[in-house]
Parts: sequence; structure tokens; C-alpha cells
Amino acid sequence: DNSGSMSADLLNVKETLYNILDYLIGLDIEIYVSVQYFNSAVQNIVSKTLLTKETFSYIKELSFPIRSTGMTNFQEAFAELNNVYQEDSTNIHIFMTDGAPTVGTEIASELCEYLPSTFEHFFLGFNTNHNSKLLYDLCLRTSGHYYFIDTPENSSLIYGEILHAFLYRTHSLE
Repeated sequence: DNSGSMSADLLNVKETLYNILDYLIGLDIEIYVSVQYFNSAVQNIVSKTLLTKETFSYIKELSFPIRSTGMTNFQEAFAELNNVYQEDSTNIHIFMTDGAPTVGTEIASELCEYLPSTFEHFFLGFNTNHNSKLLYDLCLRTSGHYYFIDTPENSSLIYGEILHAFLYRTHSLE
């Protein structure tokens, strides 16, 4: 989410993203990533791209100058997920926001129509201003997971929990 309300949290969101990717690079598994940012429209940084040190540098280079601007459209962001789905892979969607939709629908049941069941969804709400009820409802309707990040320090605990649960489950099946 890089909408106008993100000015206080965008750096924290970027750092959370960088920490997740940095951790994943150190693992001995092939991981493909898609990184998108959105306000009233969705922009791709990378799509279905093998995560390497070079890819990570590229993502940081392209995402660093992104600033907060515009309205917030969850519907559009969720609709774009179908474009990054990878066959024969475990697809994880980590959605980071500080707010609530200001464009498009803000009704959980309608938003869920745009969330593909082929993904496991993680909803991260930054600061106390985000719409926790909406994110929690999305979580319940998608069998997803909702986390509240109140401080930058807590984001590492949250992404660590997400990655541990996902990676432990993935490796225990092999």
C-alpha cells in the first residue's frame, strides 16, 4: 500500500519487505516473487521472478523512491493476484496496509471475490489506524492470517512467524 495515508508507515513496510526477501535469499530453495505496490492502481516491480541477490537489489532500487500518494483500492490490488499466480507452486500473498479502502468496495464479502483461493493470504495491518475489522474479516473468509504491526520493531517478529510457519510446513512435506 503506497496510498496517501501511508506516509508514516511506508518506510516500515519497505523494511519489512526487504527483511523478508533478505531472509529468503539465504535459504537453499528456489523462490519466485512478485512485488506490487498499489494506491488506486497497481504497479509491478517484479512478477514471477526468481529471487536472487541481483533481483533483491533490483527490487530495492525500484521500490526505494516509491512515495505515498493517492487513494486506497484493495479491490484492484486483489484482482491483480491472478496475474502473478504460479502453477505447481505454493502461492503466498502478503498484503501490507495501514488503512482501509477509499476507492472500490470496502465490503469483505465483495473483496473476497477478488482473492484467489489458490493463494494463502497474510494480511498485515500497520499502526492503529488500519481497518482491523476488515482485515480480520478477510482473514476469516479466506482461511488466511491477520497480523497487527504497531511498531517497526514488531514487524520482524511477524514476518519471522509467517516465514517459519510457511517454510516449516513446506520442508516437512518433502
